[in-house]
Formats: sequence, structure tokens, C-alpha cells
Amino acid sequence: PKWLEQTSLPPQFLKDHSAQLTPQQVITLAQHLQSEGDSHSHSEATLAARRDLSRRELGELSWSIFDAWMKAGAPTSEKWAYLAIGHVGTSLEGQKVAPHLKLWPKQNKWRMAQDVLYIYRMIGTDGALMTLHGVTQKVKQKSVRGQAERLLKEIAAARNLTPTELEDRIIPDCDLDEKGRYTFDYGS
Repeated sequence: PKWLEQTSLPPQFLKDHSAQLTPQQVITLAQHLQSEGDSHSHSEATLAARRDLSRRELGELSWSIFDAWMKAGAPTSEKWAYLAIGHVGTSLEGQKVAPHLKLWPKQNKWRMAQDVLYIYRMIGTDGALMTLHGVTQKVKQKSVRGQAERLLKEIAAARNLTPTELEDRIIPDCDLDEKGRYTFDYGS
């Protein structure tokens, strides 16, 4: 789309940083993300990108697309721009989207806020699920909070867990052992 043409897309690297994609390959990757459309699941090509390319740079690409979309007025016909975060983004990009989940319902964009919640399931990391859980605690819009709760229940069921067990697993442990202790190494 025109709103993305003026955006400088970040370079993309193989996971081990042994090679960099050409600018045309990065554009092709962005076009692939656009072709994903409204899909809330990953295609084989997306799974290959997640497997073979550096997740940090992929996350930066997804944020560049999202940011350009926001600057263009967040056209609702271009859902792929925020779903790209779910396809190739990381927990970091998921955290960066979270403030919009409080603002959009106030701007009568609550349906978009509900749909954006799927990116957390698509990212799938514990960090993304913690952010999704935070939505259930902090977002006032009932429809958005309810959608977040439904997604957490679906994720728990897919992992053969109860919602409470899932919540226990996504709480950060700060490297504490099972007794809640951490050993600091001060050297000799």
C-alpha cells in the first residue's frame, strides 16, 4: 500500500546473522505478510521465516509496518498491518501495542482492539501471554476484556491446562528456584 512505500524497512538477517536479505527480499517478505490478510494462523512461509530469520529483526519489521499503518490513520481495511506483529513479531512488539488496547475502545475502535488481541496468541510466548493476561486485568472495555479472557481459555485448553494453571506458568519467575530462592555469585 501507498502508506508503506515511504517507510524504510529494517534489514533482515538469517537467524545466525550469517547473511542478510536483499532489500527486494525484505519487500517480498512484507508483501507476503500483506497476503496473509486477516488470517490468525501462520502459513508455511510464515513458519519458515520465523524458523530461519532473526526474530529480533522480524519483530522490528512488524513494528515498522504497524507504525506506518498508524501514521496512515490505521485504515481498518488493512488488518494485516497489525496481524503482521502476530505473524513475525515478538513479545516486545506485543507490549508496544498494549497501550492502544486502552485507547481504541475510547475512540469507538473496540472491534479492532478485540481483533488485535489475536496477535498475542499468534506470538505464543509467555511474555505475549502475560501481556494478554494484563489486558484482562487492566482494560475497562468489557468486550475487549472478555475477548482476552476467551483467548486465554482457548490457549489453556490447547496446552491441556486450566486457565489457572496457564496463569501460574506465565508469571515471571525471575530465575528463582522452586523454593523462591536465587543464588548470587560474587566470584572468589
